[in-house]
Order: sequence, then structure tokens, then C-alpha cells
Amino acid sequence: MRRTYIISIFAIILLSLACSKSGGSAANMSGDDKHKLYQAAMNARDAKLLQQATQAIGLADANGTPRPAFDSFVKEHADWASKNFEFVKEYIAPDKAKEYVNSHLPK
Repeated sequence: MRRTYIISIFAIILLSLACSKSGGSAANMSGDDKHKLYQAAMNARDAKLLQQATQAIGLADANGTPRPAFDSFVKEHADWASKNFEFVKEYIAPDKAKEYVNSHLPK
């Protein structure tokens, strides 16, 4: 009986972790993933999508006003992009970049 209880608790914990990852909140995103999303959103050449991405990763508020973290992120991003040029090239086409953003945008 006790073993079944422990296994059930463990399964619930694993399920909740899996759901939180698939839900894709910005809090669960690594810095690298945030830079990828931001880069793809810029490459998509879609102002609304870029605004959604910056809001989703916490760089802008609901009105689109940049938050204090925005400036330092953009400075870091220039360095990130130079070190991750393969990613930048891979998603340079607006359509492909838009697909990336839509599939990686936190809900």
C-alpha cells in the first residue's frame, strides 16, 4: 500500500513537471532559448510577432513598453548572435523564423 502511494506521488510530480515544460512559460526558458526566440522574432520581420515574443520573455509589458531588463538583454543579444551565427542563418528566412516563433512562444 505504501509503495503504491509513493509511486503515485512520484508519477504526479513527473506529470506536473512534464506539463509545465510543455506549457512553455518564460520562467522555464533558458537564456539561450530566450535569445533564440528573440532572434527568430526579429528575423520574421513581423512587428506584432516581435512584440508578442518580447512580452512572452518578460522584456516588455502588456502595452509593449520595454521593461528595465530590455536594454541589457539587447546588449547581451548582440554578443549571443555573433556566437550563434549558425542559428541566425538557419532562421534568416521570415517564414521559417515565424514558424520557429510560433512553435516556441510560451503560452
